[in-house]
Amino acid sequence: MLAISGAHFSYVILIVTWISKKFKNKKIEQISLIIAIIFFMNLTGNTPSVVRAGIMGIMLILANLLRRQYDFYTAICTSLLIQIIQNPYVIFDIGLILSYSGVLGIVKFYDFFHSKIKFNLISITLSANVLIIPIMIYKFNTISFTFIISNVLASAILGLIIMLEFIVSIIRIKPLFIILDILLSILSKIANFCANLPLSKVYVTTQTVYIVLGIYILIYLFVKKRKYIPIFIAVILIFNLGVKFYKLQNNELIVNFIDVRAGR
Repeated sequence: MLAISGAHFSYVILIVTWISKKFKNKKIEQISLIIAIIFFMNLTGNTPSVVRAGIMGIMLILANLLRRQYDFYTAICTSLLIQIIQNPYVIFDIGLILSYSGVLGIVKFYDFFHSKIKFNLISITLSANVLIIPIMIYKFNTISFTFIISNVLASAILGLIIMLEFIVSIIRIKPLFIILDILLSILSKIANFCANLPLSKVYVTTQTVYIVLGIYILIYLFVKKRKYIPIFIAVILIFNLGVKFYKLQNNELIVNFIDVRAGR
């Protein structure tokens, strides 16, 4: 939620749309939105998650201007391609990986969760984290079971904070800074409260890429093809037992050394 991405752009677009409607010209309104998005991208340092959300937002606006149909997968692939052309090593950036995983999770799994849970914010949070959690396990060896609580509590004031930050970056009014400072203090207290909840940060063992891929396949089967879950689990167990049996049959001696040098 706190990483600058699509949610933050939605508030920026809301403000600029409200202002640009005064011109009563749709083209001026949409061009103003593009300028605002580019300004916001530069304001936040053009991080991968920001660029992803910005390019996709601009493509949506251009589709409306040119009267073309907007395609989500074309937009997300185009945003990734532009970033890779600019910097090929960006594909290893964890912020980029989490940003793209989160938005893909929302698109693919929102309908599933919303059909079970009618609360919109919880549905979005769950669908975004479906694809993020395996990455968090692989990269950081942690998993949180309190992300729903933190998102629900923080979302109550996050939109107001973003809009105020955007306004004070253009118009410097002291009372607004005071209000913003109070809201940021409340957000900080919410973050500290959620961080100290039980199960807010559970450490797990390091997993291989194959385990992470297996988790993703299991998630897909659970949502789309539940009847194949027992077959998939059986195949994984048989494969795992085969690997273990092969290792038992291997008579090679393996010695591991740990060099601590001057450690005491």
